Amino acid sequence: MSKKRLLVLDGHSLAFRAFFSRDPEHFRTSTGVYTNAVHGFFSMLLTMIRAEKPTHIGAAFDLSRHSFRTDIYPDYKGGRAETPPEFIGQVENIQKMLSAMGIKWLTEPNVEADDILATLATKGTKSGMEVLVSSGDRDSFQLISDDVTVLYPGRSISETKRMTPQVVKDRYDVWPQQYPEIAALVGEHADNLPGVPLVGEKVAASWINEYGSLDSLLEHRDELKGKRGENLRQHIDDVLRNRQLNRLRTDLQLPLSLEDLHWTGFDPQAIQEICDELEFKQMRTQILRLGQAFAVTSINGDSATMELDRTQTEPEPQDADGYGVVPEPQRFRLGSDFTATQFSDWLQNTQSSSLGIWAVGNIGVTNPRIDWLFLAAERDCQGQCVLIVPDELTPQTEHLLCDALAGDRKKTVYDAKSLRHALHAHGWELHGAVTDIKMLDYLVNPDGNRTKFAGVTKRLLGWEIDEKPSDISKISEQMTLDLGVELDGNSSAQPWPQTLINQAIYAYALLQMQPTLEQLAHFRQVDGLLELENPLSYILEKMEYTGIGIDTIYLDEYAQSLQSEVAMAQQSAFDSIGREVNLSSPKQLQEVLFTQLELPKTKKPKPDILLMRRLWKSLLATTHTLSSKHFYTIATG
Repeated sequence: MSKKRLLVLDGHSLAFRAFFSRDPEHFRTSTGVYTNAVHGFFSMLLTMIRAEKPTHIGAAFDLSRHSFRTDIYPDYKGGRAETPPEFIGQVENIQKMLSAMGIKWLTEPNVEADDILATLATKGTKSGMEVLVSSGDRDSFQLISDDVTVLYPGRSISETKRMTPQVVKDRYDVWPQQYPEIAALVGEHADNLPGVPLVGEKVAASWINEYGSLDSLLEHRDELKGKRGENLRQHIDDVLRNRQLNRLRTDLQLPLSLEDLHWTGFDPQAIQEICDELEFKQMRTQILRLGQAFAVTSINGDSATMELDRTQTEPEPQDADGYGVVPEPQRFRLGSDFTATQFSDWLQNTQSSSLGIWAVGNIGVTNPRIDWLFLAAERDCQGQCVLIVPDELTPQTEHLLCDALAGDRKKTVYDAKSLRHALHAHGWELHGAVTDIKMLDYLVNPDGNRTKFAGVTKRLLGWEIDEKPSDISKISEQMTLDLGVELDGNSSAQPWPQTLINQAIYAYALLQMQPTLEQLAHFRQVDGLLELENPLSYILEKMEYTGIGIDTIYLDEYAQSLQSEVAMAQQSAFDSIGREVNLSSPKQLQEVLFTQLELPKTKKPKPDILLMRRLWKSLLATTHTLSSKHFYTIATG
């Protein structure tokens, strides 16, 4: 039996994090209700559920700003800015959605959410569970152990750092149980807890490591020399107070047991109702699809367990309403700051990564050419991109490029057929395991807009990339500049223009889109179509490149034959009326037919070949040679 996994959430911490990650004005219902914190909160939660597969989930919220800590120190968390008016009411909606999802949430008087999380984490480890604590409060680091991991927010809403004992030790030079002691010495600005002047994390950690504990340090305080030692002796009361306040309670009597936190699914109808109220569309779809990944479909079902089927969970591209932080891959330019040897080493060292290929120029069947070629890969979890200008290639670097394009290495491209046309213009071939993001995206989402790639990156990754259509042509005139980044990461003489940076980001974006789209294709059972579409794309490109063979001699003879017949019919018409006219002129033809020849008049026909044929057939009933069947045949084809 697999180990149970408990995920506990610091509700207010995540809600504020979500609030400031999204512009409130972009998340507002038709009735004026702000929803940016709600949307961001559940984007993070769904990501955690998919990644961590918890069996038990609970959330804790602060009931008010008053707690036993403010009783001890009235200025605790004093000086914080007023709650933004757009945030007011969103926590209640978060709690409503949690309830609809079947996730229990708690508040307790006179304590903080951190204390609830600490109590739940402690109970979980005692019950043999693996515990995950999602919180942006570093006080939670004291809970970290071999069985407890803190999921700490990174720089963006989509980034989470897994704080383990070793990670804390590497970052702060103390073990998790010692972290509150250095925090007591340093103080916490967010909580309005002043520390010892001139004492930062490094000094505090060195003291704790030297003396073993905060208590031992204070016992030997008279041994500390210098201004820092003097400051410590003068602020002992502050340090003791800080340590008292940052110690989390683990002994609360909570109204819910761990078994109450067993996540058994949710009520789809309740999800529909709250999403209707908040006017969530994509979020509703994500939640409901997550529900499809469970063995039981209703929170009211009879089954005792509901386990997430790891093979059936449908991944979701980042919500198009989101504002993901756009990463900038490390960039090099082949030839100027990237030698042939370095290029060869780079191709070898990134062999485990698919090669993202993005081309700029005339990419297609008509007058194809490549102005810039970008190759992207991941190395040590970091994106890297090489810019290649075809005219700057040497025989050695071109050989390396051709091998990379035609070899067995995995490649990720956008519109493989058009790219192959452009590569052929330079004598290059694209072979191997090629994933076409445009084709894959079409199979997964046929109605998606693929007019501009910037729109695709926004829809699938949430990346906002602002690029004007004229940028490319302007930058083309600057290609003599020495653009690039040295191997040590330092900027070279000329920085990259933003447009070139955008193209590098596009190449890297291909790699980021591929895993989710492939899993979506598998989940929606359209991945089998790739076995048909990929070879067909290759064949179509070959057909377009090769063209169609024609018999030019026969076509010339046929054209001459048609010209002779037309000339004969034209002369016959002139002979029948005794003069030459422009038969292509409706006005002259009208005068000949209805004035000179007095043929029966008809209504003006629409430009329809069938109507034209019926008109000529009616004229065939006359006896004039102009309306002969021979002329009708030539005139109507």
